[in-house]
Amino acid sequence: MLVTKTKSQKKYYETLFSNFNNYIEIRLIDNKGNATAKYLTYDELLEYETPNNTNVYIGMYERRYKGNGKISNCTKTNVIWLDFDDMELMEIMFRIDTSNIPEPSMIVASGNGYHVYWKLNKPAIHELKPIIDELAKRLNADTGATDTARVMRVPDTMNVKAEPLKCELLQVNDNTADLKRFESLLGVKASIRETNAGSGVITELATIKFNGLHNMANGVSKGQRNFCTGRIVQTLKRLNYTKQEATDIVFRWNSLNKPKKEPKELRKDINTYWHDERYKFDGKDFSHERLQEINEVFIDDETLFFKGVGESTHSYDNELLNPDVFHKINGLTFAILSIIKLEGDEGIRREHLADLSRRNPQDKTLRQSLNLLEKMDYIKVAKKKRTNFYIFNEKANYNRGYTLVGKSLHRSYIHGELNEPEYKLLILIESYAYDHKKEVFPSNQTLALRTGQSNSTIQRNLRQLRHKQFIKTEIKEGKRFIQIIYR
Repeated sequence: MLVTKTKSQKKYYETLFSNFNNYIEIRLIDNKGNATAKYLTYDELLEYETPNNTNVYIGMYERRYKGNGKISNCTKTNVIWLDFDDMELMEIMFRIDTSNIPEPSMIVASGNGYHVYWKLNKPAIHELKPIIDELAKRLNADTGATDTARVMRVPDTMNVKAEPLKCELLQVNDNTADLKRFESLLGVKASIRETNAGSGVITELATIKFNGLHNMANGVSKGQRNFCTGRIVQTLKRLNYTKQEATDIVFRWNSLNKPKKEPKELRKDINTYWHDERYKFDGKDFSHERLQEINEVFIDDETLFFKGVGESTHSYDNELLNPDVFHKINGLTFAILSIIKLEGDEGIRREHLADLSRRNPQDKTLRQSLNLLEKMDYIKVAKKKRTNFYIFNEKANYNRGYTLVGKSLHRSYIHGELNEPEYKLLILIESYAYDHKKEVFPSNQTLALRTGQSNSTIQRNLRQLRHKQFIKTEIKEGKRFIQIIYR
């Protein structure tokens, strides 16, 4: 039996998942322990009607792909959570208060206990595990319910493990928590330390044949770590993974190495191999004898290599960056144009395009973007067996010129690392970086005029882009320079 979506469920979903672009796992477990999983986009989740005759759980982390509820498929979360069994709510709140822990953002009665949530002021990846572990110990919560792939009960559903009991949303507010405050209170550093659920292999690497990454997936030994770290980082960058995604993968892979590298040293290596062009680890052969010797260890008959230098950028007609047009265009328009362009003459169906851009095929913004690109003659529509295919159209440029934008930038936007204003602002900054420049100096007033935003909004978005390590800023002879470092 299905239950119509409730106001409590909608509020619960908005609090936890509203910025998710990929998939959310719903797990149904009957009273005999039989489990069924569903993977929904956020828009699909809002329309999902929960059954009331089975246990309904939901994943705290976004899932990158459908069909996989393991740690390796978890990308980001918005909350710290705890599961309390056999403890009264009054005692839970007393423990929180006397431990100087911030007030929770949300509390759900789970039928036999309480699920307590602290919404974070910004999303986190796999570094939360040590914080949740220590918080569970400190407050005497269930220490077995702290894993990254954890699922929790959905409010306004039934706990049917024994006698049916209703799960209810008891409290929700606008409080947000800072991860650094929890670090300070608990005396524990947030750090990535989980592997693929003890499997001894990093799934993402095992499926990548380029540069022999599939042969590095089980970890490597001392003497091979630096080479393989550089090889993995630069290959993932070449394959358009974001820096955050690459960092997450490398940290999990490091836990399989013998010996492991210290986190501080590893993070420094990742930054170096990602940004410093003097280090090249993605070639087929190496002139340095020792590097070539290590390289051959990981090369087999299945290994693939990139052809030529490869294109790491997409080009956009500067007509799209004209202020009159740029104000009206949403960020998704740029992202899907790059996807359609990559598909070549074959074109792409809207359903496939929606999947690649982490949207529902009926998403209003997706449809608006396609209509605009067709109207401006950047794409054309061809029917194949009664299905529309969207094909890139090479439009006459008339000396307007082009803006080159790094491919990884689009992944950062699609995967939620950049919000809409930050993404569009960075595309605009790229328009000043002609001839492959990495330093540009447009003023805030110029950027505000071209984006249609206020100076204060531009300052705030630039600050966020610095914090997320997409740009650096520097004052030289009284002029502010913006250094593009995400590429």
